[in-house]
Amino acid sequence: MRPHPIVVRWAPVQGSTQARYPQSGNIMRTKCFLFLLLMVSGNLLASEASLKAVGLESTDESGCYLTDGKSIFPTIPTMVAAYDDARVDKNIVLKVIDVAVSAGCDINAPDNQGLSALNAAVLFNNPKLVELLLEYGADPSLRIASQHKNLNGLNTQEFIEYLNAKNQKRDAVARILNQP
Repeated sequence: MRPHPIVVRWAPVQGSTQARYPQSGNIMRTKCFLFLLLMVSGNLLASEASLKAVGLESTDESGCYLTDGKSIFPTIPTMVAAYDDARVDKNIVLKVIDVAVSAGCDINAPDNQGLSALNAAVLFNNPKLVELLLEYGADPSLRIASQHKNLNGLNTQEFIEYLNAKNQKRDAVARILNQP
């Protein structure tokens, strides 16, 4: 049985800090970058040996979650976080999202902060990903279930309004959400 290309376990690096998604998105993006480096163009399957060579291993066959050994991260929101990293090939990220959706991963699965992939795309102000996730069936009416009281209970439109109130303008993503 071949390992799924999306689900990996990162071995801790001495002196590294625990990844917190999305608050320390750069750490998670770096981990995603390392993972994406293992993928060869046109083939999303990384061998078990190549994963282990860099301290990674497959955790299950679903492909819907990533783990660093301490926390579990849903694949789709994690890929959304990795999308704008200059070191990451955007086409590979899009392909990983496509593979995850095709494999039956929940497009609305929340991350550890309660944000769906759609919320993450809004947070990172990425209209292209917002549009793509809506095409895949992301539900903007779902409420964020977060420990952060300012976010808890907001739907995607309300999340945009919250970010706009903090001077983080999301006009382009708001226009996409408001299209009929």
